[in-house]
Amino acid sequence: MKRLLLLALCSATLFSCSQNEAPSIFCNIYGIVSDASSGEPIRNASVTLSPTNLTTVTGADGHFEFTDLDEGQYKIQCSATGYQTNSRQISVHAGGTATCDIALTPIVTSDAIQITPSSGLNFGTTYNQLEFRIENIGNAGTVSWTIQNQASWISVSPQSGSTEMGKSSSVIVTIDRSKITENATSFITVETSGGSQSIRVSVEHKSDDNDGSGGNNSSGNDGNNDDDNDTTEAIQISPSSGLNFGTTYNQLEFRIENIGNAGTVSWTIQNQASWISVSPQSGSTEMGKSSSVIVTIDRSKITENATSFITVETNGGSQSVRVSVEHKSDDNGGSGGNNPGGDAGNDDNNTDTTTEDYSSAKVTSCDSRIIAKIVDCKRSGSSVVFNYTLTNDGMGDIKQWRMKGPSTLGGISPKSNIYDNLGNEYLYPTMIFRNKRYGESELSIDFPEGPACKGSVTISNFSENATKLNVILGVAVYSHSTNLAGNEIKFEDIPIY
Repeated sequence: MKRLLLLALCSATLFSCSQNEAPSIFCNIYGIVSDASSGEPIRNASVTLSPTNLTTVTGADGHFEFTDLDEGQYKIQCSATGYQTNSRQISVHAGGTATCDIALTPIVTSDAIQITPSSGLNFGTTYNQLEFRIENIGNAGTVSWTIQNQASWISVSPQSGSTEMGKSSSVIVTIDRSKITENATSFITVETSGGSQSIRVSVEHKSDDNDGSGGNNSSGNDGNNDDDNDTTEAIQISPSSGLNFGTTYNQLEFRIENIGNAGTVSWTIQNQASWISVSPQSGSTEMGKSSSVIVTIDRSKITENATSFITVETNGGSQSVRVSVEHKSDDNGGSGGNNPGGDAGNDDNNTDTTTEDYSSAKVTSCDSRIIAKIVDCKRSGSSVVFNYTLTNDGMGDIKQWRMKGPSTLGGISPKSNIYDNLGNEYLYPTMIFRNKRYGESELSIDFPEGPACKGSVTISNFSENATKLNVILGVAVYSHSTNLAGNEIKFEDIPIY
């Protein structure tokens, strides 16, 4: 009998132990959300777990957690103000704990405007009032602007304003013909915190106006009058994007091209920043030719990232060149900068003398009627900027040209694919075509036949060891009379300068 009681007691004890030590069937996910550039934790980031649709917010240390979950595969999506959304897939097993850290890339903001018509305003002999538009093509929110005008015969309304992102504002320009005695040209300047742009304003004088077409009753041959009135003094600055010295360069070049038809143009350069020097400061350029200007920066005079503008002035007006530099907190002298124009060794480090040659790159278009060309591909600090052009040569005006970024969902065009020669993929670049940004959603834009249309891809946090870039653009046309032969435009093995 005692033996039976002892067996019963042991069985009960074992059963109790097995009940207490049963493994948990639930699992947990922990992680930290951080800035991909600095590595600092991001506070108040929104973290969503799918398919449960559970949502939490990170604390001051960037930490988040989801507990008491069933085993399986989950998607964690994270978003925060000022950052690109990122997501990860993760699998967890019963009773287990998984770590899922997520890095968010800061959104690169730009304060940019576009003036239309870009050719300026020509009042001829007829018009007294014309309009131009200021379009906010940046991604830094509302842009404020003011207009400067030095010609007494020009009035502008309004003289200041603000334009929301993605929208445009109208400006009315009125001329007073009683204040001019000959053909006249001037420039008005739209100034923003990001720089300035000039608009050319020209008018033909009517020496004797009898309410006809004006300007046709002058003595001499009408054809000669047309020739006299059709001369313009104009320059073009390249690169139009300005000069970005990053953390490496101390000397860069821009060119002044005489694109007018009024003969040799004389110019002078104005510079107000003490850390910038320019050579030469004045000169003249023959019609159809260009002149080189060397800009040198003195890094010892800056203590933080800096931006300034130098102005090229001619009789026909002025144009500004943006100059930006990233501060190096610990410069051991490897890149020099205090003796521009020194020996050859210093020139190699300080001067951008490398000849850009993209002939080794392979360019494959989606169709023989779409001509794709490389403009340049350059490092700018930790970023790489790739510029290209597409020309519609024979498809007629396309009303719905579609393009998609690497992380875009939906739409009819395939996703773009961007990667370097080390195999690193870049899912969240800043992509622009015809001044329209896309990536988060599919781009749908007019693509006219004829002109070369500009596009760019800007990649943040680009691998410092990579030397070549591959850009595969996903494209399509919608509701057009003819289809494309393919849906990818490939720029492969692009050298990075």
